[in-house]
Amino acid sequence: MSKRTSQESKPMTTSGSIEPLRYPEPWPETSLGEEKWKQVPLVGRYVSVFVAEARLSSVEGDLERQFNLRDPSPVDYWHDDLRRQIAEGIIDACVEAIGWTHSHFVPDDNLGVMISIRTGDLCELDAIFRIEKLLGRRHSKEEWLHLVELTLGEVVELFANELLTIEEAVMIDRPLRDQLAQELRQLVTGKLSNDDFDDSYYDAYRQSSDPAVREVAQFGWSLYSSDVLWPYSLKGWHKVSEATRQRAAHAVLFLRTDLKYVYREQKRSLADMGVCMFESMGCLLGLALFVMAWLVFASDLELAAIFACVGAIALVVSRLMAQVRHADDQSFQVEANKIGDLQVWPFVSKQQLADTPGSGFVTCALRTQP
Repeated sequence: MSKRTSQESKPMTTSGSIEPLRYPEPWPETSLGEEKWKQVPLVGRYVSVFVAEARLSSVEGDLERQFNLRDPSPVDYWHDDLRRQIAEGIIDACVEAIGWTHSHFVPDDNLGVMISIRTGDLCELDAIFRIEKLLGRRHSKEEWLHLVELTLGEVVELFANELLTIEEAVMIDRPLRDQLAQELRQLVTGKLSNDDFDDSYYDAYRQSSDPAVREVAQFGWSLYSSDVLWPYSLKGWHKVSEATRQRAAHAVLFLRTDLKYVYREQKRSLADMGVCMFESMGCLLGLALFVMAWLVFASDLELAAIFACVGAIALVVSRLMAQVRHADDQSFQVEANKIGDLQVWPFVSKQQLADTPGSGFVTCALRTQP
């Protein structure tokens, strides 16, 4: 189920016995006295404006009295973080721009009332600008004429769907998915060297906005070593296992789809990179120091003992780093298994894999070359 579907299926909490804020119907019309005053020379226009303001102030006063009867402590009427954040942003914009005494608005309140579109003194423009800044986009006059007729709940739902649509479009990087699918297949079948994949990984994949590109590229990057003096391909002695080819096939197939990557990304901080580096280099360093202590400094027992001790420390620390990384990997796998089936990663289930066109040929797709 997609993120949008799962969130849309959760209704917001109702406002219960709280009466929603709405303008009176029918709206108080301009009185005959106001029309007559407009025709009086010089002072008529000012008097008609004063009368109109008095009429609208009466409506505004009724709304304020009703609003002030509410408990000032706001209630959480929203069932997911996105809609909660949008609602809180809209409410904060209205409170700051219009000057409401507190922020306890309910989903059934009319947005036009909240921004005082009919009774304000252009403060509604400030509220509109604040809301547009929150959303990161401008709305046309026609769109706002429609929005002010809706309730807060309807507006939040509308904005949430807009943001989710934008988010999904940004998160799926089709050009990079296609490129990575081709290069990962070439890497695993020995047609692309580790250096060539390295170039793409650091230049493009690692900085992609698409988590599927970042994580699948990280998987490909982990299949080889970048610390050797010359480039090599994953064939012969470096040939990957059948299980790795199967996993790569699933990844290639996933990249050909527009499915969202839902697993949590593994952290790759400087500390994590240091752990991995010392795990591999510490073992080699420890063994090298032992060999030096035995062969080079055999005649000097004191110096040999120093090298041997340092080598032992390097081996112990390397072992501890390996345990730390293993524990982190185990924790990540446990958490990932709660989300989906790691046997078909980056798909979340065997059914999702089976429903993807071409799933019956994933093994053949990455058949290694003789």
